Amino acid sequence: MSRGVYILAIGNPTYAQWAVNLAASVKYYSPLLHITLLHDGKKIVEDFIFDELVQINLCDYTDKKGMFQPGKAKLNIY
Repeated sequence: MSRGVYILAIGNPTYAQWAVNLAASVKYYSPLLHITLLHDGKKIVEDFIFDELVQINLCDYTDKKGMFQPGKAKLNIY
């Protein structure tokens, strides 16, 4: 059985840095755990900490007016 975690970092650019900090902590305590970052396309300098980077579509986390909808983002992770 494969094991891993997904970290969602969209919207505020600060979330990307928090995601990096979380991933570093997870890797420290569980170095073999696969970490996937789901992001909105903003540049992440420390992307080497993640095993996989997945950019999600804008329509999966915004409403018709382009406003960020965090609940929609969580529901559209597939």
